[in-house]
This record gives sequence, C-alpha cells and structure tokens, in this order.
Amino acid sequence: SLGLFSTVSSINALSSNIAETINTYTFPKMSFLFGKYKIFSEVIKPLKKTIFLIFTLLFLISFFSYFLLPYMIINFLPNFTESVDAVKTIVFAGPFFYINLTMHKFIISIRKYDYFKFLVPAKYLLYVTIYILISYFNETQFLSQVANTVLVSEIFNTVFYLFFIRIAMKNENNF
Repeated sequence: SLGLFSTVSSINALSSNIAETINTYTFPKMSFLFGKYKIFSEVIKPLKKTIFLIFTLLFLISFFSYFLLPYMIINFLPNFTESVDAVKTIVFAGPFFYINLTMHKFIISIRKYDYFKFLVPAKYLLYVTIYILISYFNETQFLSQVANTVLVSEIFNTVFYLFFIRIAMKNENNF
C-alpha cells in the first residue's frame, strides 16, 4: 500500500501547494480590504477569483490524474489494480476540498466564528451519514465506498460554505 499512498500523497501535496500559494497571495489583500472598508462586497470579489482559480487549476490536475493514474497503477503498482476506481473518484474530491478550505479561511478572516458551531459538526456528521448511505445502497468495495463518501461530502460541504457566505453577505451591515 506504500506505493499507492505515495502516489496519491504526491498529488495531494501538489494540490495543497497550489491552493496554499494562491491563498498566501490573496488572503492578505482580502484582509486588508476588509479591515479598511468593512464592506463585504470589497472582499467577496477577490474570494470569487481565488475560488475560481483554485478550482480550475485543481480540476485540470484531477482531470489528467483521472486518466494517468489508472495507467500508472496498472503498470507500476499491479498489486493495487483493485483501487483504480477509488483513485479515479477521489481525485475529484481535491478541488472541492481546497476551495472549502479557502472558504473556511475566508470565514475566519471576516471574523464570523459563530458559523463554525454549525459547519464543523455538520461536516463530520455528513461524512458518517453519507458513508452509511453509500455502503447501504452500494455494495462495492470498501475503498470505492470511502472515495464516493469523500467526493459527495466535499460537494455538500461546498454548498454549506457557500450558504454561510451568502448569509454573511445578507448580514453585511453587522460587521
């Protein structure tokens, strides 16, 4: 399993480095704008650009990984051919995970800590619930169940974060 873990870990490290580099560049600017104007619309524009850039770059990596990783696993890690479907699914969770991380940092930067009282428990409850549903309705191998759970959960988490950012936009006068 070390060979498979190393491959997936390398892709995750690449994705993480891209997202963190973009966030390191944009978040000080967003924090400055928020501190200066206290106007949400001044901060949401760079957030949208950041999310779009991160998602686009990481989706391209996921797209190429979707086609490249099965070839690499079959030819270089033949003991792990059963994991090909799981790997092809899990690579698409990465873009969602990293834009969720970006939105999480954004909520921190606008000091809306109360949102985490719902977001953090909901995130973990969501993982457990989706895993139970997927394993109940889909009797595929364990790795595929976990991969599907991660992908679906990260998509739902994206919706949660967007919902709370929308609430923050509506309550802009409360900054």
